[in-house]
Amino acid sequence: MSARVGRLVILSLLAAGLATAGLAACEPAATEPPPQAPKSGTRPPDRTEVTMEVSTALPPGEVAPPPSSAPSSSSAPSSSSAPSSAGAADPSDDPMIGGAQPDPAIERAVAPIRPRLRACYKKALEASPGVGGSATFDATVGKDGRAASARFVKRDGLSDDMVGCLLAAVKAMTFDPGKKSQIVTLTFGAPPPAAPPADAGPAS
Repeated sequence: MSARVGRLVILSLLAAGLATAGLAACEPAATEPPPQAPKSGTRPPDRTEVTMEVSTALPPGEVAPPPSSAPSSSSAPSSSSAPSSAGAADPSDDPMIGGAQPDPAIERAVAPIRPRLRACYKKALEASPGVGGSATFDATVGKDGRAASARFVKRDGLSDDMVGCLLAAVKAMTFDPGKKSQIVTLTFGAPPPAAPPADAGPAS
C-alpha cells in the first residue's frame, strides 16, 4: 500500500513539473526594446571658414600707372557757387571813415568825430546806395582850440543832406590851439568818375 502511494506522489510531482514546463514553453519570450537612435539634439552643423588674402603686387612684367595728381572735379570748389566777398562789405564800416588826413593835427581833430561821420554816411547810403565823394570845410578855431564856426567850401558827389550833416560834425571838432582856421577835407567811398572834357570842336 505504501509503495503505491509513493508512486502516486512521484507521478503527481512529475505531472506538476511537466505542466510547469509546458506553461513556460507556451509563454512568449520577453523581447528587449529595440535600441533607439541617439538624439541628435541641437548640434550645430560643421562650418568651414575660408580666409582669402588679396595681393596688391602686380604680375611680373607690369608697371604700376603713375598716381593722378589732378584733384577730383567733385571735390574742387566751384568758383560759381562760392560767395563773392566783393561788394559785400559796408563802406560805412571803414575804421578810417572820412579819409586819413595828411596833417597829423587835422587827424587828431577828426578822430573823435568819426562816429558822427559814419552816421552821416550810413544815412546817405540808405538814400542813395553806393554814393561816394568828398566835401571840404573851413573851420574857424577859437583860443581854446574848439571850432568857433565852420563853413562849407566845396563838395564832389555828396548830397546836400550829407554835406549839412558833415558841417554839424565839423563844428564839433577841437583843434590844436594857436591857429585861427583849419581846412578839413572829408572823403567817403569811391569818388564819382571824372566827367570827360567837353569837345571844343575842330580847330579853325
